[in-house]
Amino acid sequence: MALEAVGGAALGALFGTLLDGVIAVWSKTIMFKTHLRDLKFTMDSFQQVDEDVRQHPNISFRPIPGLERFRIQMKKGVQLVDKCSKVRPWKLNAFKKPIYTSKLVALNASLNTLLSVLTVHIISDTRARVINVATTLNQIDANIVAQYQNQNQIRGWCAIPEPPPFTVGLDVHVEELKMELLKDEASMLVVTGLGGCGKTTLAQKICKEQKIKEKFKGNLFFVIVSKKSNCLVVQELCRKTGSLVPSFQEEAIAFNWLQEFLNTTGQDPLLLVLDDVSPGSDSLLDKLDEFKRPNHNILVTSRVQFPRFGPAYLLGTLEPGDAMTLFRHLASRSDRSSYIPDNLAEQ
Repeated sequence: MALEAVGGAALGALFGTLLDGVIAVWSKTIMFKTHLRDLKFTMDSFQQVDEDVRQHPNISFRPIPGLERFRIQMKKGVQLVDKCSKVRPWKLNAFKKPIYTSKLVALNASLNTLLSVLTVHIISDTRARVINVATTLNQIDANIVAQYQNQNQIRGWCAIPEPPPFTVGLDVHVEELKMELLKDEASMLVVTGLGGCGKTTLAQKICKEQKIKEKFKGNLFFVIVSKKSNCLVVQELCRKTGSLVPSFQEEAIAFNWLQEFLNTTGQDPLLLVLDDVSPGSDSLLDKLDEFKRPNHNILVTSRVQFPRFGPAYLLGTLEPGDAMTLFRHLASRSDRSSYIPDNLAEQ
């Protein structure tokens, strides 16, 4: 399993023994049932990670150093579960129950920590290998790489949605925001305005600017947030990096992956676009603001402002002339043969 790949056969064998013991005791005893259930849930999460890894049989993983303390803790856990299996309610010493309970809680906390380390390591390792492959291909033929990336979305900028072919009234906004993003400093820009005023189109057009693509290269990611949970948003970002996509059971684990991902970019410029961010996404923006490094830029589009992250960039409705141009374009036939009288267009 994945645990054996990064921690050695001994750690994997201990995990299997502990899992068997937890299942056996949890199904037969009424003592410590709640804590054993929590322990089983954590171990089920390990199996989910292992199932994700098995879907990519050609990927090998580097061992993780420093896992000895987890091996010792797991070995003690096997002994602890065995002791719990022999406890009878009518024979339980009043002092032993809280001791066993606290040890089960500590064991579960240790396994959750290991799960977090394992998840982040595997995702980080997979992303590094994918980027190395992309770099090698890039040395062979840039055209082939571009086609390969479009098909497999290895690099983030290939996944950016195309803006509408015809737009009006956004050129000034594109230039203003582009100048902010080209500065050599970390920033979080929030573009806000009414629904339908062009926030998403503006973000898409900025990402297609040549200078933006040159600066951020493969570290340009576009994620549609809407009303997704933080875990789903991080999963979507994970998918766009070309990494394995785990089933994050807890928000804390998802944020651990997010922090590790941002750390792997180092000092390289990064642009993360979060489109259609809902009012309930403050915690995600808080973490991104906390984790961002120099030269990291976050562009947010939302119908609401987030004052904690600085003044918002307000995008208003179109000027009357631009609105008329857009209306005539959308109302005309594809061959542009239709004629719309001015008085009718004004109405």
